[in-house]
Amino acid sequence: MANLIVIGTQHELHLVDPVFNLSKLVELIHATKPDIICAELSPEQLFGKTTCNSKPEYPKAILPYAYENGIEVIPIQPPTEEGYRQEERNRKVMEMINSDPESLARWKLRKKLFETASEAKSLSLHSLQSRAYDHWMEILWEKYQAKLFPEFWNVKEIWNIEFLNRITKTIESNREKRITVTVGIKHKHWLNNRLDEVPNVKLEHIEDYIDTKDNVRSSTECAGDSSGQ
Repeated sequence: MANLIVIGTQHELHLVDPVFNLSKLVELIHATKPDIICAELSPEQLFGKTTCNSKPEYPKAILPYAYENGIEVIPIQPPTEEGYRQEERNRKVMEMINSDPESLARWKLRKKLFETASEAKSLSLHSLQSRAYDHWMEILWEKYQAKLFPEFWNVKEIWNIEFLNRITKTIESNREKRITVTVGIKHKHWLNNRLDEVPNVKLEHIEDYIDTKDNVRSSTECAGDSSGQ
C-alpha cells in the first residue's frame, strides 16, 4: 500500500517568510521520508528550464534536496504548452468577469475578503498546514468562488484534475512507496479530499508532522495533540 502525504507550498513567499522559508520546507519534506516527490512543476522545469508558471522553491530547494538524497521527482504540472493554454483560459475568464459590472463588483468584494483573510492569517507553520486551514481554503475556494464565479472555478478545476491524474498514476506504479506531494497551498485541500477516496493508499496529513510550536517531527506517533485524536 502506497503512503501519501500532501505538503502545501507558498511559492515566492518562501523567499521572504521567516516562518515557512525554504529551509523549513526542506525540513518538512525530509520528515516525511519520501521515496518519491510528486512536484508541482512541468517536465521542462524538472530539467532546469524556466517556463510559464515556474515556482522558486523547486530550483532553489526541493530539486537540490531530492538529487542529493537520490529521491525521484515526478512532475504533476502539465508540459509548458498546456501551461500556456491554461494561462489563456485564465485570461479569457478574467476578461469575462471584468466586462460584466455585476461580476466585477463581486470580484472586488472577493479581493477584499482575501486581503482581509491574509492579514488575519496566523504566522504559525502548524496552522498553515493544518486540517483547519484546509477547511478554510475549501470554504473560500470550492464553496464561495465556485458559487459566485463558476467559470473561474471551472478553469481552476482543470489544473487540479491534471495534478490528481498524475498523482494517481504515480500511485498505481509505486504501490509500496512513500510519496510526498508538494503543491501550492490553495490546491492542498482539494487534493487531500480526492486522494482520501483512492483505494490502496494510506493518506497521512502533514499537520501530524508539526507540533503546535512549529517543531517538525520525524514520526507521527505522538501527533494526537495536533490531529485531535
